[in-house]
Amino acid sequence: MRPEPPKPLLVTALVAVVGGIGMTLVGGWITGISWDETFHVQRLESYLADGWYLLPQDLTGGEPDPDYNATHVYAPVTALVVHGWAMLWGTDTAGTVGTTAEAYAVRHLAVGLISVIGVLATAATARLALGSWRWGAVAAGVMVATPMWTGHAMWNIKDVPVATGYALVTLGLVLVLRDRDRTAYAGAVVLLLGAALMVGTRPGMWAGLAASAGIAVLLLWFGGRRRRILLLAGALAAAYAALWAIYPHAFADPAALLWGSATESADFNETDGHWWWIPAMTFTEVPWLLLAASIPGVRVVAREIRARTELGDVGALLATQALVLPALAIVMDSNVYTGLRQFLFVAPAMSVVAAIGLAWLVAQPSLGRLAPRTVGVLAVLAIAVPTLDQARLFPYNYAWAAPVPDAVGLGYTTDYWRTSVRALAPAIPPDAPVVCGPVLQDDGTVNEEDAKAADCLTDEIGPLLPYVDERAGEWSGEPGHFVIVVSGELFLPDNCAVLAAVDRWAHLRRQRMGYVAECWPADG
Repeated sequence: MRPEPPKPLLVTALVAVVGGIGMTLVGGWITGISWDETFHVQRLESYLADGWYLLPQDLTGGEPDPDYNATHVYAPVTALVVHGWAMLWGTDTAGTVGTTAEAYAVRHLAVGLISVIGVLATAATARLALGSWRWGAVAAGVMVATPMWTGHAMWNIKDVPVATGYALVTLGLVLVLRDRDRTAYAGAVVLLLGAALMVGTRPGMWAGLAASAGIAVLLLWFGGRRRRILLLAGALAAAYAALWAIYPHAFADPAALLWGSATESADFNETDGHWWWIPAMTFTEVPWLLLAASIPGVRVVAREIRARTELGDVGALLATQALVLPALAIVMDSNVYTGLRQFLFVAPAMSVVAAIGLAWLVAQPSLGRLAPRTVGVLAVLAIAVPTLDQARLFPYNYAWAAPVPDAVGLGYTTDYWRTSVRALAPAIPPDAPVVCGPVLQDDGTVNEEDAKAADCLTDEIGPLLPYVDERAGEWSGEPGHFVIVVSGELFLPDNCAVLAAVDRWAHLRRQRMGYVAECWPADG
């Protein structure tokens, strides 16, 4: 019989869950649009018009361009779910996709609610693993305390649904493995929904689904519950049938889909990755106290797997979710970039493992020289500290990074995703030439005529277009002067002066998310 979590730990976890979900929903409503959202609006428009979930420039005559080699990287399930939600709000219609500020905020809210389902699925898996909803609450607290999760949950229409889908897949398989038939049927339904959401957003995730289902089949076979294998197979077949009906252009040819989605995802943009990226980003994007809590959890899971216990069965599925695809990405030298958000689906599994580790820690009469009370305090801090860190960055929680020295090159980050541009919009003068993402020249200046600079006011995939009506800033208005909007970079050109900035505290350091500046000719 495992002891329940200490009351301070449980209360901390519950406060973190409420605070984290609150930050997700409120932050999603007030924050700006990210790089990928505009692209996925265009993909959905193509799907509604031609049945292909591709960018318009990748289609020729309503069919994929012969030279385009990423046909199976994305699928429209999440976009359609969010589209239906937006239709209820009135920001989309059956045949159109809204691009107003409200339309994007509505989509953010839908993504946030999908993330809440992932948190609940994680809590349920921990409850089944540890036999207590209180430990389920602790696992949920660990999950929302992970800045990468809560930050991306505000708007990330690609990676959050995949993570929630995988959390549902693992939960469904755990339920199928249990003794009660009614629970097994419920698990099949959860598995169906999770598989459709996960693979229906990123088809290449079929490899992770196959690995998890394969482990479940082995556990059922050697556990003497072989009839359940048919139930599991039926759920997966139903999920594929649903995906075929939703996106026949891709799912009607299973062989092409399986091969294309795996190879195209691994070699996205035909760029090689770096084997060290995932370990390095784990060290810098996951709070160290949560990593420390996971270490005894890994040990407990490994022991229980060897002992073939019920917790070991859950642990085998958690290990598969957390390790298989990251390991494949490292071995295949896949193009992994912009942190760990492409592996956000690891967060649910590792949150349960961390809860298992915390359960083991608080059950010890002593831990070396650490008294039980000290261990309890450390367990509370593991959730409380990163949650408070996120609150200081809100709504740019995803910009959290471990306090490693700048010399390492993997520490403090800024707003790569450009969502801070919405907060900057009121400081942009309505009568000024505006340039987004200017390129810093060798002499330390920027040039309005730089061919690589994008005009924010007309760029359909830019971060400002939905908020152009909110511009109300002041500037000199002198001839030859122009305004730049910068996020994701730390430079300030020599020929510019800051008009307004969005700053947040990262640990003990003030970090700039983005800024608006007035610039003048470099020779003036």
